[in-house]
Amino acid sequence: MVRRTWRERSGCSWPLYVFLFLCSYVLLGAPTTGMATPVQCSQYRDSYKGTCASGCSFNVAPFPLPLFFPSDSIDLVCLSSTMFLCDNFTTISCVLQDSNFGQRSNEPYKKSLKHKFFIVLLLLMSGNVQPNPGPDTPISFNTPADFKERSGLGFFHLNVRSLVPKMDMLRIWAHSTDADVFVLSETWLSNSVSDKVINISGYNVFRSDRPNRGGGVAIYIKNQYQVNVLLSKSIVKQFEFLSLDLEVSKSLNITVVGCYRTPSAVSSALPSLMQLLSDFNSKELVAFGDLNWNWLQPASDDFRAYCDSLNLFQIVDSPTRPNFKNPEKSSLIDVILTNAPHKYSTASIFANDISDHCVVATVRNTKIPKTKPRIIVKRNMKHFSEQEFLNDLSNYDWEKINTSTDIESAWSLFYEGFTNIINKYAPLKKYRVKGRDSVWFSSDLAITLHERNVAWAKARSGL
Repeated sequence: MVRRTWRERSGCSWPLYVFLFLCSYVLLGAPTTGMATPVQCSQYRDSYKGTCASGCSFNVAPFPLPLFFPSDSIDLVCLSSTMFLCDNFTTISCVLQDSNFGQRSNEPYKKSLKHKFFIVLLLLMSGNVQPNPGPDTPISFNTPADFKERSGLGFFHLNVRSLVPKMDMLRIWAHSTDADVFVLSETWLSNSVSDKVINISGYNVFRSDRPNRGGGVAIYIKNQYQVNVLLSKSIVKQFEFLSLDLEVSKSLNITVVGCYRTPSAVSSALPSLMQLLSDFNSKELVAFGDLNWNWLQPASDDFRAYCDSLNLFQIVDSPTRPNFKNPEKSSLIDVILTNAPHKYSTASIFANDISDHCVVATVRNTKIPKTKPRIIVKRNMKHFSEQEFLNDLSNYDWEKINTSTDIESAWSLFYEGFTNIINKYAPLKKYRVKGRDSVWFSSDLAITLHERNVAWAKARSGL
């Protein structure tokens, strides 16, 4: 079992520790009379075969608890926070501050207090207790159209299995979901494929290619966001790994990770991957990828144990590679892992025409800065008069072009004369547009795809 500190298990951050310390200081006073001596701490360590977690000398006989707190967690803030929680739980601060508590002969009372201490410590050590989790009302989306109407930061992932020949369909997905970030695995790109070939209007693309054929990861992020590349790495016979720092706002940065692990990866791929994830786990992290470990099978027990040790939660809970003929062969190998699951919606799973993997999507609950409108420049033909335009062209003195001594001067004279005339009848004007990038993707086709997605969602829900 991989042991974690109290901070890692509780999901608390330093502002919460400071708040608990100040509250306990006000309610309990400075925690000096209850501090354990070095001898007492040594006795507690001998009793628990770990580190003294409470630091309190109440002369109460030690009782066995699974304490896994390292010594660097035993500080004044940790102690004060524990005392504050105990005080609020037992509502008898006067007893906790009573230095003669150990002299009491009321054994049932002491047993009850031990029980309450036990519950408090279990809450502190539980990795599933999230700070301010709110009501248990997970949000899920049935279709990409529902996902597009979200309020929050939209992510999706897809194992695309060769990106270049499927770019048109990817552009349609980008438009139909309006995703802020989407991660693609198995891109099969190489150095010979430029970013222009895989460009999607309105997005910046970041990639980690495999040196030889296959594999690879690409992450598309709307160009309204500031992005920094933290790490791009490809390890032979293991995985491709791409980590980005996404600045959503001045007060919110999210580490976005994309990863693809080959099914034939060597056994050292798991600890190597977990080490990379742990390097970025100090801030909010969300990782997407096809790791080829079936989350639903015992074969992935080691992977799940590593995720638990890093406080990473898998928010995809349904097969992402369904087998409708043999449902028992369906697999969940596409993951969305995060160390802040209470901030993300339940993962949604969508059908697609691109791959045999499903699209997995989630929404980060936050306010999104307004997107700058898409501006194009074209000629305004509202007051265009063809007859007057042709008259001006015929009356223009084109002979001076023929008298020009070089081709550059002749071109400049022609361009200046023609531009002045056309600007008179059809001036340039800026327009805000919401049109599709692919002209062949008609509204009828969009309706047909939506009907398909609705039918697929009903089939999955058993309706």
